[in-house]
Amino acid sequence: MQADVVRSTVAASRHPVDSGTTVWQGLQSTLRLLSPVSSALSTLMVGRSSNRHTHVFDLELERMHAAAQKHGCTINHLLFAGVIEGITQYHSRADHKLDALRVLMPISFRANNDATSGNQWGPVRFTAPTNIEDPIERLRAMRTILARSGQEPALEFGQSLAGAVQLLPSVLSSNIVSGMMRGVDVVITNIPGLQEDRFLGGARVDRVYAFAPTAGAALNVALVSHHGRACVGVLSDRAAIADPQGLQQLIIASVNDVISAAEKTEPTPFVEPTPPPREKAGSSRRLSAVDTTFLELESPRAPMQIGAAITLDGHGLRDDDGRLRLDLAHRHIDARLDRVPNFRRKLGPVPLGLGRPVWMDDEQFDITRHVKVTSVVQPAADHDLLDVAASLHETPLDRNHPLWEIWFVDGLADDDVGVVLKVHHALVDGVGGVELMVALFDFQPNPVADIPVYRRSKSAPSPTRRLGDAAVEQLVDPFRLARSTGRKILSSPGTVLEQAKSLASAATEVLRPAAVAPRSSFNTLIERRRVLRTVYVPLERVNAGRAPLRATVNDVVLAALAGAFRQWLPHHGDNIFDVHAAVPVSIRPDGADTDSGNHVGAVLVTLPVGEPAWERRVKLVRDRMHRLKTSHDGEGVALVLDALDHVPAPGLRAARLLSIQRMANLVVTNVTGPRQPMYFLGSEVKTIVPVVPLGPNMGIGVAVTSYRDDLTIGIFADPDLCPDISAFAAALDAQFEANL
Repeated sequence: MQADVVRSTVAASRHPVDSGTTVWQGLQSTLRLLSPVSSALSTLMVGRSSNRHTHVFDLELERMHAAAQKHGCTINHLLFAGVIEGITQYHSRADHKLDALRVLMPISFRANNDATSGNQWGPVRFTAPTNIEDPIERLRAMRTILARSGQEPALEFGQSLAGAVQLLPSVLSSNIVSGMMRGVDVVITNIPGLQEDRFLGGARVDRVYAFAPTAGAALNVALVSHHGRACVGVLSDRAAIADPQGLQQLIIASVNDVISAAEKTEPTPFVEPTPPPREKAGSSRRLSAVDTTFLELESPRAPMQIGAAITLDGHGLRDDDGRLRLDLAHRHIDARLDRVPNFRRKLGPVPLGLGRPVWMDDEQFDITRHVKVTSVVQPAADHDLLDVAASLHETPLDRNHPLWEIWFVDGLADDDVGVVLKVHHALVDGVGGVELMVALFDFQPNPVADIPVYRRSKSAPSPTRRLGDAAVEQLVDPFRLARSTGRKILSSPGTVLEQAKSLASAATEVLRPAAVAPRSSFNTLIERRRVLRTVYVPLERVNAGRAPLRATVNDVVLAALAGAFRQWLPHHGDNIFDVHAAVPVSIRPDGADTDSGNHVGAVLVTLPVGEPAWERRVKLVRDRMHRLKTSHDGEGVALVLDALDHVPAPGLRAARLLSIQRMANLVVTNVTGPRQPMYFLGSEVKTIVPVVPLGPNMGIGVAVTSYRDDLTIGIFADPDLCPDISAFAAALDAQFEANL
């Protein structure tokens, strides 16, 4: 232990920032493990006394190993799945509702060659679900939960922590242990035993049972492996367990049910669950200026939310009666939100608008508020999912809760299920939206089950605290900016010069007279109604068509849009030869996650609507995009957006002036999606139609994404300004058909 302390001290001196972060994360983990809880989760097993009941039973160890290993599990996972189900059935027989159990699992720190005596173990406490009926799904759930529990940073120095607790005064150490155990329902432990014969006074030891203390829990279940046999000892508190024999019979039956089901079910591969991202110590949750701008731009007529309309093969999402399993979706999405922490946070505005809002934990977070179901009128039509998605995107998200919703759409043709994703643009950009989908969906049809675990929400800062923090930040920011700018000039003058050139180029591009977009019938104040249409193009055709012209996929899409406008605009009385498109450009750093908000710049490109020839049109777009990229115009705009972070919050209200901007006619965004098939709870994703929000004076928005072998173009529009948007989609489709 002393050597470990010395090594840790040396490492900390060499890497103080990393070590400080590690210590902070370890401290948070320690608080999760040792923090007291007021009461157990069971409302039936509530009594505590010194009166105990013991019971034992045996299981065939080799059979357990074979059944568990078939599904990438261990006998520990199998034991937990069976014991928890037995306790759940015990509650059901007594007509007591049981939503979850608080479980404690001891973990040994003893090395294989360590012969020292004394306690060398630490506790892991977690919440286990009790509403999983299928035994295989329950087994997989235990596999995921126990794998995550083993990733607690506090376990890395658990032995030292245990020693430190022992050094405390007995009253204090006893209070820590009793507080940690007070709210535990059951302790489950697996003790490695002997695999060869042992004798005592010449008699062979036939069985070994362990009766570990309940330590404040209602019961303790301990498995000892001994010479090919799993010897299980159950010690229960008679004040908590009114019918101990009945409970033990239910546990035995449930464990055997899991074994039998595992033997009969086809195996599925085990993928180590991805640990949730940990925040850096001291990191700020304040919204950036760009994120805040999307809040300022929003109005009841112009919700600022991105999203997608997704089609799933719905057979795997239904029960035996054909009903949609929304409970499974709730549990799955709730667990996956560990990967996108801001999706459990809501906006915390600063009083009087004197600072940018902050993200703060929603202490009343309820997954059912965000994951909902709707259905279409029968008989189903081809555009049903698109129409539902458009209708749902007409309503702004509630700012009193985390800014996202997922709607499941039932009743589609071919028994498909739709998924409509709505996420506020202040929360993620386009690339972040794709990463969000990757977090919620899987690349294999039978993934490891993700089960929600207990999370402790941090108390939201009071309005007074938010105001004080914002005031301090704005006082300190000029000095921080001056220091960082000086360091950049001294350390990388070339980089600063290039950034200045990019900024000047962007300013020149925006201020030139030709940058003013022409007036059109769809560039007036939009209304609330929306319509969504789509065009699908095989990627193989796009790639074959772009290669001879040395163009990108994006160049081809922009050229096709120009051709569609050329055909469509005259029907609206618009005599326009150019359409100005704002094309977002990602500046997201490598490794940035979906919790990092918006990382985008933009370029303004003129679409050559007046050019009738396809190849000439592609080359014009290609050359214009190449010039914009090489002149770093997108980076220049990004620098301006980053500089806004140093503007006092009230100044950001000027973003509302963008509602009368005249630089762009529409936004065209293109985000690369996954090439391999994706799945949601085993149901394959068939199509993904992206949705981009409409600006306050932009009646059309275009979003492009790729999935598997198709390029999908989502056309989002205001039907009051564009009543024949289906004709525009048909014109765009015709461009691809005629030229690729």
